[in-house]
Amino acid sequence: MKQAANSTRMAEWKNFDKPDEVREFPKGRLELIRVGGATIGRGILNQDGDGQLLFSR
Repeated sequence: MKQAANSTRMAEWKNFDKPDEVREFPKGRLELIRVGGATIGRGILNQDGDGQLLFSR
């Protein structure tokens, strides 16, 4: 049986308090973090003056 040489992996700790990238849009933004080769995103929509979320189709 073969054993991998030095196959130790380190854990990563990431959160959306400091995203790796932020993409702004007219009605919101997308925050992106990269963890272990994957990209994870969180979409945030702006509210209008009445406190209603703005959606478009």
